[in-house]
Amino acid sequence: DSTLTAALSVLNQPPFEYMDKANLPVTIADGLALTQGRITWPLMPRPDPDDVLFSMTSQLRNVRSETLLPGRQFAAPELLVTASKAGLNIAGSVQVGAIGAIGVWDRRFGDPDQPGSRVLAQVGLSQDFLDEFGIALPSGTIDGRGTGELAVSLQDNTPPAFSLTSDLLGVRVAIPAVGWTKPAQATGNLRVEGALGPVATIDRLEIGGAGFQASGRIDLTETGQLQAARFARVQVGNWFDAPVTLRGRGAGAPVGVEISGGSLDLRGAQFGGGSSGGGPLTIGLDQLQISD
Repeated sequence: DSTLTAALSVLNQPPFEYMDKANLPVTIADGLALTQGRITWPLMPRPDPDDVLFSMTSQLRNVRSETLLPGRQFAAPELLVTASKAGLNIAGSVQVGAIGAIGVWDRRFGDPDQPGSRVLAQVGLSQDFLDEFGIALPSGTIDGRGTGELAVSLQDNTPPAFSLTSDLLGVRVAIPAVGWTKPAQATGNLRVEGALGPVATIDRLEIGGAGFQASGRIDLTETGQLQAARFARVQVGNWFDAPVTLRGRGAGAPVGVEISGGSLDLRGAQFGGGSSGGGPLTIGLDQLQISD
């Protein structure tokens, strides 16, 4: 029964060296730990390390860290840690900044097929989540609250790679520039992939539902503002099918819309969603239908 740092320093002694194997300091977090376990070894001089068996469990309480996720506050009322020769596992409910999650962090030892460590979590999906992780979507894209499945791969000397998927239930999603809205009570699909850092990179963005489907990527400025959301293909109902770029124009300004190629049927078009004050619209279609 000790502080978390004291427990980790014991677990980092030879032959365990859990924290060194995980490439983490014993001072990674503050908190209290109730630890128990079993160590089995042969009574002989200098036994082979493979003959030493051990398993440890630790209940952590009131955990706080600014080291585990650099630049973000990490807190957890209670976590369960299990450690053995196979690896190190931490599970429970956590708070990362303003975002709550239930998940697990796992690090395998000596497995070349699973280098580094990984986080799997169920997270609350809302504008707060996008703000916390620097995922800049056009203003008004997300409203309400849903859940998403977050996976983060933590490798040595590289930014954490992440993927987020969700059915968007409970979340209202809108792209007013093309007149599309998914109601909160309807399901859809969302997949975001990229890397976390001072400014996130978003290499893949897929979003859809309620007659809409788009896939592309997002480019951010050095300050994390939207530079451009580039969709290789956007489909809206049966009236629009074209590549679209939503170009950021600064904080608070409506995005500019650029359409290069594809087809548009004006009989069912809903550009702007009936709102005023939209950004500039540039169109270079392959096919335009105006009337019957």
